[in-house]
Amino acid sequence: MVALSGVQTLADIIPSVKLFSYLNPLRPKAKKLFKRLDSVLEDIINEQENKLLSAKDGDNHRQEEKNNMLGVLLRLAKEWQGLKKPFVGGIFSSSITIEWAMFELMKNPEMIEKEKQEVRQVLKGKKRICQTDVENMSYIKLVLKETLRFYPPAPLLFPRKSREQCETDRCAIPTKTMVLINNWVLGRDPEYWDNLVDYKRNHFKLIPFDVGRRVCPGISFVLTNMELSFAALLFHFHWKLPQGMDPKDLDMIERYHSSCTMKNSLVLIPKIYIPNRDKNY
Repeated sequence: MVALSGVQTLADIIPSVKLFSYLNPLRPKAKKLFKRLDSVLEDIINEQENKLLSAKDGDNHRQEEKNNMLGVLLRLAKEWQGLKKPFVGGIFSSSITIEWAMFELMKNPEMIEKEKQEVRQVLKGKKRICQTDVENMSYIKLVLKETLRFYPPAPLLFPRKSREQCETDRCAIPTKTMVLINNWVLGRDPEYWDNLVDYKRNHFKLIPFDVGRRVCPGISFVLTNMELSFAALLFHFHWKLPQGMDPKDLDMIERYHSSCTMKNSLVLIPKIYIPNRDKNY
């Protein structure tokens, strides 16, 4: 679905000709993919609803099912009649960003050692990592932020349309012109980057989650998910490249569709790290 959503067709270039949309060769494939997605989501939703119905009042398990993300959405769907259909957001962005972050760390061994030491010093022998631990890991936040700058999950943001005529760099932009924002270029332009900025709506440089009224409503959730997952990978495992492979040999070729991913997936060898038993980190 992600790959298909980034493919440009004749109907996208000339939207005024409706015939192109119906003759689009990707149309049947898209319908088939959405049908499969609907089936998967329906099974997950039905399973969640059955758990809520079968749980007894006062049961701790029932409370957990109510408070997880899907449980909250189902409750809102019943309480708020305006929410009638489930929706899908950026479910792939976390894994894509973590893979790019691991790629950069493996390419720079001194960085991964610094990050690994920070994570394990903060945890100090604990067996599990939680969100409060991540709050004390400043370097991990910088690594992920820099990764989002260089490898934004969405290289091109959602299209905009100009509401009035304007001029930019001596170029006249007519009213109702479709505007595509190149997020990938914004993050790599040396003219604008001295120091990192935060993910705020009034910063128009670091915008991996879009900006303005179309900003991702799940920024906090995505960041927490990425930080916890990334910290867990660095805490529980030692990571090495396959035997005989040098960091310089890592494939940096990117593949663009609706997301910025690796053309060839990153392959690493993990070795389990056991706190209080493995001192050589």
